Amino acid sequence: MTVDLIGREARPLVERDVDGIAPEELPLWERARSLKILRRECDSWTRLAAGLAAWSGAVVGVAALATVVSHDAPWWLRIVSLLGGAVLLGGAVPTGIAAWRSGRRVVDAYCWWTLLPERLPGGGAGVEQWRADPVRDAVEARAFVFEGAQVVRIGAAAVSALAPVTFLDVLDRGPRPTWWEGETLALAVFSLGFVAIGLGTAAVLIWGQFRAARAATERDPIQRWLLRRR
Repeated sequence: MTVDLIGREARPLVERDVDGIAPEELPLWERARSLKILRRECDSWTRLAAGLAAWSGAVVGVAALATVVSHDAPWWLRIVSLLGGAVLLGGAVPTGIAAWRSGRRVVDAYCWWTLLPERLPGGGAGVEQWRADPVRDAVEARAFVFEGAQVVRIGAAAVSALAPVTFLDVLDRGPRPTWWEGETLALAVFSLGFVAIGLGTAAVLIWGQFRAARAATERDPIQRWLLRRR
């Protein structure tokens, strides 16, 4: 069963088949309302919380599995760690995938509605809130990344990417407590899992932000001039 982390109001826009719409039938009149709904859905705290829960569960699950290969862990702790790690990863992975897929579908819809004027004759020049006021377009294109929860998502991506790097740095430079002795395999298992989770999560968050920002900056006259677009 696939978990859908898309709000009820935005779901019709996300599920709408837009590939078969002829150019002369493009619903420009719906654009402002659709973007307002999708903008709120892009800032979904429910989906962000699900992603955070998946990230935390995956990290703890990997730590539990690393305990299984610890050289001095008693047999009962190995069994508990194996079962606990499997349960945590079994819940974290589907939750993370659901958050990623739902977010990707929302961003797809947001980019389509944002770039709708570009599909019109003349590239939509003069459409309200799109290439109608060069100064406003230039300012809003640059302020886009500071709107809503985007700063939070960018910060979460940075933390997710830097957390495993910081952990590896502490292993390399920090003090070596006695419990580290002989734990090379356990630390290697945890480090590899932590790096994969951290960098994978950061890539998903940043790529979604990049796609939405790239669509929004198509209205920017400075960028269009630099890229030699009309």
